[in-house]
Amino acid sequence: MPASATDQLTEGLRTDKLEVPPLPDVAMQVMQLARDPKANAQGLADWIHKDPAIASYTLRVANSPAYGATVEIVSLPQAIARLGMAEVSNMVVTQYLLKSVTIPAFKDELRDLWRRSLITGVFCRETSRALKLNVETGFLCGLLHNVGLPVALKITSEANDTRVHKLPKETVWDAAVKLAPNVGAALGLAWKLPQVVRATIAYHEDWSRAPSAYASAVCTTALARDFAQAAILDADSNGHPERAHANAVQLQAAEKHVTEKQTTEEQGTEEQDTEEPQLVDLSTTEDRALDSELFGSADTEEIHDTQDPRHATDPAELKFGAPAFYTHPAADELNLYTDAIDAIWDAREKALAAASVYQS
Repeated sequence: MPASATDQLTEGLRTDKLEVPPLPDVAMQVMQLARDPKANAQGLADWIHKDPAIASYTLRVANSPAYGATVEIVSLPQAIARLGMAEVSNMVVTQYLLKSVTIPAFKDELRDLWRRSLITGVFCRETSRALKLNVETGFLCGLLHNVGLPVALKITSEANDTRVHKLPKETVWDAAVKLAPNVGAALGLAWKLPQVVRATIAYHEDWSRAPSAYASAVCTTALARDFAQAAILDADSNGHPERAHANAVQLQAAEKHVTEKQTTEEQGTEEQDTEEPQLVDLSTTEDRALDSELFGSADTEEIHDTQDPRHATDPAELKFGAPAFYTHPAADELNLYTDAIDAIWDAREKALAAASVYQS
C-alpha cells in the first residue's frame, strides 16, 4: 500500500542516521559545573566568559526587576552569586537551545514550543519543591522534556525542502511529532544529559511506563506540563473564563484531529518496526549515585496507572484552575493534596514572567 505523506517525509530518518545539533562546550561544561559540589562561581564565570553573548545575557538578567535587582551587577561572579549556579546553568542551557533551532516557516510555533517548555520547567521546579526533590534538576527535566520536537521539526523541514513537490506545513509538523521521541533519545545521548532527564524525555508522554527509579521525576514533569497548559490558557483568556473554555475546546478538538489522522495513516500503511527510545543501563552504580544526588532517592515505588496520562486532564476543564488538578492522576500518584496544588497553581504568574525573561 502507498505510504502516507508523513511516512514519506520520515522515511530513512532512523535513529542511527539522525544528525542532531551538538550542545556547545560552554553549555556542557556549565551543566557539569552546576552539578559539581566542589565548583565555585569563578570557575563557572570563566566558562561563560568564553561566549560574550551569553555573558552579556547573564548580566542583563541578573540586573532585571524579575530578580529583584536594586544594585547594579557588573561582573559574572556577582551575577552568579545573586542568581545561584543552578539558575545560571539553566539560563545558559536555555539560551543555547533557543539559538540552536531556527526555522523561518515555523517561527511562531517554535516560540510557543519553547515558551511552553520554559513554563513547564518552572512548574516542575515548584512541584519538586512541594515534594522536597531537587528543584533545579526538576526545572531541567521540565525544560527539556519535549526537546526532541523542535529539533525533529528542523529535520523534517529540511527534508521537505529537498522535495520537488513540497508537503504542507501540517504534514511537516505531524512528521516531526512522530519523529520527536527518537530525536529526543539521540539528543540525550549526544548531550550527555543526566539519566533522570533522559528518562523524562523518553517517558513523559506515558509516565506509567517509566523505570521505577525515575518514576517520580517523570510523573512530576507530566503534571507540570499540564499545569503549564492550564496557565497558558488562563493567561490567554485575559480573565474571561468563557474565552479560556473556548480556547480549551479548540485545543481539545485539534488534538483529537491529530490523533485520528495519525490512526488513519497507520491503518492505511504497512506495519513497520518502530524503535523505542533507548536509555543507557539504569542499573549502574555510577548512574544511580549521580541521579540520587541530583533528584533525591532512587527508591521510588513503581507507578500503576490505568488511565492514559496524555489525556488525563480534559482541556475543557482547565479554566477552573487549581481544582481541575485535585483529581489529576499524576497529582494522586505523587500524593499531592489540595493545599500543595493550590500553592503550585499560584506560581503561574512567576512561570509566565520567567518564560518572558528567558526568551528576552
